[in-house]
Amino acid sequence: MDRFDCMTSDDIKAEIQRLSGHKDRPELSDAERDAAHWAIDRGLDELRRRGDL
Repeated sequence: MDRFDCMTSDDIKAEIQRLSGHKDRPELSDAERDAAHWAIDRGLDELRRRGDL
């Protein structure tokens, strides 16, 4: 179980949008940027699984 399992599809879409703006901030480390990319990919996978993408 991950954080997206407990979220509605609208919540996941909002989180993806938030992370999309966050991932390009210049002050982030490479690890933080990679984590944002991973979370976006995982959120998109969950939306595909639900048929909401």
